[in-house]
Amino acid sequence: MSKIGYEYKGTVKVYNFVEVFSQDDMLEKIKSLIKRSLEGLNIAIHYGCHLVRPSKIMKFDHPEKPTKMDAIVEAMGAKSVVFPAKLECCGFCARLQEEIGFKLVEEKMTELKGLEVDVDALITVCPACTDQYDRKERTISRKTGKELDIPIIYLAELMAIAFGVDETKLGLNTRAVKPNKLMEKLKA
Repeated sequence: MSKIGYEYKGTVKVYNFVEVFSQDDMLEKIKSLIKRSLEGLNIAIHYGCHLVRPSKIMKFDHPEKPTKMDAIVEAMGAKSVVFPAKLECCGFCARLQEEIGFKLVEEKMTELKGLEVDVDALITVCPACTDQYDRKERTISRKTGKELDIPIIYLAELMAIAFGVDETKLGLNTRAVKPNKLMEKLKA
C-alpha cells in the first residue's frame, strides 16, 4: 500500500450493516423514514451461518437466539415469523455434494410453507444464502411439484422498498422466484 501512498494500521473497526441498523437510535430513524409500511407482511428471517457465528468474533447478537434482523424488520412494520429452522444452514458450502444443499433448502422452505401464516418472503443478508435459496427453491418446486413460491430478498432490498424506492429499480424481477405476490400485497 505504501507504493500508492497509503498505510494500514489495523485500527478500523468493520461493522455489518445489521449491527449498525439494529441499534435503538437507528431503529427509530428507520421508523421515521418509512414511506411504504410493511404492515401485514409475514417475513421469515434467515440469519445464515456467518452473521452471528463465530460468536467470539461477531459478538453483536446472540448466536443461538439472534434478534437484530427481527428488530429491523419489525421497525418497518412487518411481522417476523417464528419457525424452528430459522438458524439452519442454507447448504451453499456443501456445493460439492449438491444433494445436501437441496435437502437443506427443501426442508426450510417446506417448513415455511407449512406454517399457520403465509410467509411473504425469506430475508437474508448473505449473497451465497440468497443465491442458494432462490435458485434451489425454483428447482425443488419443479422436481417435487411442491409450490414453494417464497421470494428471497436481501434485508437491504426490503428496507429500500419500505423507504419508497421503486421496486423495479431493485432488479427483483431477475430472481428465480419473483416477488409478485409480495408486491401485490404491498399495493393493496
